[in-house]
Amino acid sequence: MEILGLLIFISLIVIAIVIWLFFKMSSSGQFDDLEAPGRRILMDDDSGVPPEAAKTTHRHSAPTQNDQQN
Repeated sequence: MEILGLLIFISLIVIAIVIWLFFKMSSSGQFDDLEAPGRRILMDDDSGVPPEAAKTTHRHSAPTQNDQQN
């Protein structure tokens, strides 16, 4: 029966920590906008160029004489 008292005490501490974390996150703005992230995935990026490709530019030159021989 002593273990039951210990388990109840530990569960109350865990519940108190979870409630404290919930209120801390809600006061910091964690749950302010729940709908925008779900809609953001449906929106198209109209730039047409992926961000990785926009960073690097490749300049293609005309084939040289050595390329044409192969």
